[in-house]
Amino acid sequence: MTRAVLRRILAFLALSCTILLAVLAAQTTARKPAAIRTTSASASTSASASRAIPYTTATWDADTLGNHRVVLEVAAPADAVRARIPWRRRDASPEEKNLIIVDARSGARVPNVARVAITREAGELVFQPTSGKGRYFVYYLPNVGSGRSNYPKVTYPEPEQTASADWLARNGLGDAGPPAADAKPTKLPLARVVAFQAIDEFNSFYPMEVIATAGEMNALLGRNPDAPYLLFPEDRRFPVRMTDDLPQRWILAGANAPFRGSADRGEFYAFQVGLFAARGEDEHRQPRSNGADAAQRLNAADAGHIHVEQDHVKAAGAQRLQRLFSARYIDDLKAEFGQRRPERSADGRFIVNQQNANGGL
Repeated sequence: MTRAVLRRILAFLALSCTILLAVLAAQTTARKPAAIRTTSASASTSASASRAIPYTTATWDADTLGNHRVVLEVAAPADAVRARIPWRRRDASPEEKNLIIVDARSGARVPNVARVAITREAGELVFQPTSGKGRYFVYYLPNVGSGRSNYPKVTYPEPEQTASADWLARNGLGDAGPPAADAKPTKLPLARVVAFQAIDEFNSFYPMEVIATAGEMNALLGRNPDAPYLLFPEDRRFPVRMTDDLPQRWILAGANAPFRGSADRGEFYAFQVGLFAARGEDEHRQPRSNGADAAQRLNAADAGHIHVEQDHVKAAGAQRLQRLFSARYIDDLKAEFGQRRPERSADGRFIVNQQNANGGL
């Protein structure tokens, strides 16, 4: 084989490889998910806000201690330290449920514990760090399970008094735990909240079961003084779980905030919209208040129709930008919508608008 023939063969192979790489690049681009974007007239209030205390997972005896705990860090030995835990709980009456503090070093329960104040938003505790400096776990939902595995019955024991009278008196906490009139619990060393933990991701409260505080709710209503209801678009990865509280996630994002998702060509992309009835005739912020008024406002031109039936809201199809915009049955706080990404489209981008006219859709 002459050198001229060899050069021709090598040139042909190089050209073939170039063509093959170009074809593969074109196919990869064609398969790349196309973006679906929903926008609203208002901007996100705190889209970049990050949580100060992380939510993580860990392993422990959940049958004895429950599925959730708070990790505390004590900086130095002391007879008593206090901890303020902003747990933002969705469960009702947390003051009626027991909690257990465990020394991470020894694995033993800490007996000297005083419940200073327990609310759904936060809990303030005073306890004796038995191993001094180090970490302590607060199991705030210990439960007792009964019944069959497929139909379990779970109960939460009432608070129990385990602290000694001497320790309570020594730290001015009173016989039953709450501080005495002349006590100064705020002068005690402060334990740091390190993390909120669940036994796995399935049982984690984050982010859709972490409630907004009363102060955050008042601020939200103050920013929207005339809106009878507010809309909160939500990703399909985070199903709406609460109908009595708004999640902190929605407060950070803001009402009528922009929403973005991506879908493959031909995929029906589903997302959610939380509808919060902010004001009723009596100004109570209940999810079902003023539902009829909200339905009338949503029954606008080119917005399809939404009506109230047996205290529930249903949404029917609407036509936007000549593409199908549909919704299925919803309850009084959330809606699931979807939009099909056409098989043939130039760039795969289309917009579903939320118009922020007095909270309108």
